[in-house]
Amino acid sequence: MQRDVLIREIRSSGMFVFRIGDVVRLTGLSRESVKVMLHRHVRDGWMWRVTRGVYSITTNPMVVATSIVHPSYLSFTTAYHHHGVIEQMPHTLTVATSRGRKALETEVGAVSFVQVRPGLVFGFMKESYSDGEATIAELEKAVVDSVYLPRHAAFVDTIEAVRSCDVDKLEAYAERSGIEVVRRRVGLLVDRLHGDTSIEPRGRTVYTLNPSRRVRGTFDPSWRMYVNEEV
Repeated sequence: MQRDVLIREIRSSGMFVFRIGDVVRLTGLSRESVKVMLHRHVRDGWMWRVTRGVYSITTNPMVVATSIVHPSYLSFTTAYHHHGVIEQMPHTLTVATSRGRKALETEVGAVSFVQVRPGLVFGFMKESYSDGEATIAELEKAVVDSVYLPRHAAFVDTIEAVRSCDVDKLEAYAERSGIEVVRRRVGLLVDRLHGDTSIEPRGRTVYTLNPSRRVRGTFDPSWRMYVNEEV
């Protein structure tokens, strides 16, 4: 198959990031023939290899990052940037996924993968570009992810994000997580930043607001939590 015809068909199918099997189904060629053809097109600079068995005709980092493993979506600091909470684009794109995956250095930048529980794969949207689609956490879901796994986003950014959140949606997502430490951290932040919350603490376990810091902070008995950030 001629190069121009192949790329046109790939674009028409919407597969700006694709696998060998995708091209086999698209062209009807054998797997070995497709491997040879893709290798030649990569060598000639018409497409590039993202990782083993994955190729791309787009250099949009958002599209590439969320096309490597499924299901997945951009979250944490990357989502904060997308929603305008922070100005500087992070050097590494952070992808949340229920599947384990090692970090990658690609031609469009570094991509890290954070494994979350399968039940936490929700609360993301599709963002359309001229060269594909990316899945990105809603701001409220990025906060839930970040209080669940605080080492993947600066807590000061999470606090700022909570100020801009739809409180009802944030509380609903915290409840949907089913994780008590998430419920408590979100509840405390909403209570302090917005004046009230529908979340009520459960159980007697004591938590720390930001476990990434060694500072213990002051104890808030109503939330049974050590508050070691300025909120």
